[in-house]
Amino acid sequence: MDKDTMIQKLLDREAIRDVIARYCRAFDRCDETLLRDVYWPDGTHEHGAFSGTGNEFVDFAMPKIRKYFKKSHHAVDNCYFAIRDDTANVETYITAWHLIPGDEDIVREVFGAQYFAAHEATSAEAHDFIFLGRYFDVLERRAGEWRIKRRVISTEWTINQPSTAIWSDALVAMIPFLGKRDQTDPSYFR
Repeated sequence: MDKDTMIQKLLDREAIRDVIARYCRAFDRCDETLLRDVYWPDGTHEHGAFSGTGNEFVDFAMPKIRKYFKKSHHAVDNCYFAIRDDTANVETYITAWHLIPGDEDIVREVFGAQYFAAHEATSAEAHDFIFLGRYFDVLERRAGEWRIKRRVISTEWTINQPSTAIWSDALVAMIPFLGKRDQTDPSYFR
C-alpha cells in the first residue's frame, strides 16, 4: 500500500469515528439536529422495536430519550473497519449508561413487570440501565462526507439495578459542571 493510500485510509477511519461519536453525543445531549445529521436522508436504522429511516428514528426515539432517561452516557469501545472505496462496514462495541427515573410507571415501561416487582420495595429514586451492545454500520462517503447508510444495533448484555449514584454530596459537589441534556451543556462551547 502506498503512502497516499495509507493516509487516505487513516483519514477515512477518523471521519467515520467522528460520525459514530456525533451519534453518541447527539443522543446524550438530546440534540435532534445533530442526530439527524449522522444519517444520509435515505439512511436506515434498526434498533429493537424500531425499523425505519434515520429521520424516523429521531422522531421515534427523542421523546422516549427525554421521558425515560434523566441522564445517559455513551462510550465507544472497539471499532472494526472494512472500507472499500466509498463504502465502509463498521462494527463498533458500545457501552451506554442510562439513569432511569424512579417513577413506577416509567420503571415498568423500561424494565418490565418482573423487574418492577423485584425492586419495588427499594423505593429507589432512580435505576441504572447499563447497555452493552454493538453498532453494525454501513457508511457511505458522498461528496467527500461520511454518514450512516444503514445502522443495526445488537444487545450483548444489560445491567439493570437500583442506582447508587450520588449527585449532590462530597466529591461530586466539587466538580463545577454537571452534564446537561441540551445545548446548555458545557460541550457547546459558549
